[in-house]
Amino acid sequence: MTKKKPLLNWSLTFIAIASIGYGLYHYKSSEIKTAMAQTQPEFPSPINAVTVDYSDYKERVTVPAEIVAPESLMLTNNFAGKITYLDLQSGSVVKKGQKLLQVDISEELAQLKTAKARSTLANNELARAKELHRKKLASDAALDQAQADAQINQAEVARIQAIISKKTIYAPFDGIVGLHTLSVGEYLAPNSQVANLVTEQPLLWVDFDLSQVQSQRLSGDKVEMVIENHPKTEFANIIAKEPVVNAQTRGVKYRAELQKTADMNLSPGTFVEVKLQQGQSKPKIKLPKHAVLRQQSSRFVYVLVPEKEGTYRAQRRDVSVFQDDSEFSYVSSGLKVGEQVVSSGAFKLYPNQLVSIKQADAQATK
Repeated sequence: MTKKKPLLNWSLTFIAIASIGYGLYHYKSSEIKTAMAQTQPEFPSPINAVTVDYSDYKERVTVPAEIVAPESLMLTNNFAGKITYLDLQSGSVVKKGQKLLQVDISEELAQLKTAKARSTLANNELARAKELHRKKLASDAALDQAQADAQINQAEVARIQAIISKKTIYAPFDGIVGLHTLSVGEYLAPNSQVANLVTEQPLLWVDFDLSQVQSQRLSGDKVEMVIENHPKTEFANIIAKEPVVNAQTRGVKYRAELQKTADMNLSPGTFVEVKLQQGQSKPKIKLPKHAVLRQQSSRFVYVLVPEKEGTYRAQRRDVSVFQDDSEFSYVSSGLKVGEQVVSSGAFKLYPNQLVSIKQADAQATK
């Protein structure tokens, strides 16, 4: 036991000395780092800033809408028959008045030839009857009969021509032909659906429904379009609305007109969303959307606090945002009018960082 005590004492002494040495080393290292930090200059990070101010805000609602072509129809035939003419390629562009399809009219052509011959004969007989009547050699009844026969034969010619016309489909307007599987020689039943024809115009209609309350609170005649995979904000002008409320939905249908551009992937029948302003304007704080950052469920901005020589400290401040759109965030609390907020470059900052204003952006109200 006596031999173990000196060994234990030496071990404890060694541990104590090592602990004191480590503590002194850590203390000196901290002092050196602090001194180096104090001697190294802090360079401000350049940012853009915006001054907080009120902006006129109107409540907005988002509703589904459908893209509609101003001219669109399903081509159908009136009479049954075998297809003898077909100039209707799927996806092709056709012009107004262009002959697209015709079913067999051989029987009608024969009937038309006969009817025209009878009409010519009736017209000749009418001319002779008029001459005889002028010379007092024919009665009024004979002249009336000749006139009636001529008109009857003319009507028969017109009837057969109408049948031929109804057995032929012409393009009612310039447009693009939809898909079909028809071919020459195929039999068509009456009122068969042939193909869709959709106008090729830069204008599209946007149809949407509003409830009675939304309709009453509608403000303005423009709607903002929400188009999938289209980054730009597009607007459509309201051009008409239904004069009556729908008996089933108790809603009101509206129609807006959209100027289509080449980068819009929109076709008739596409479903989109529209945003509409509601009610009267209210003063609200509006900031550029990229000025408001997000961390989990919280939203915050960097407020600029003057430092010295044109520099500022970027202090993080939580804010409450009640609505976002494609460009702006609307803040309900957390900021005061007149404060400056980092509007560009906020994502690279950390709290209390030294910054300088590279550019003062125009107020969000403008």
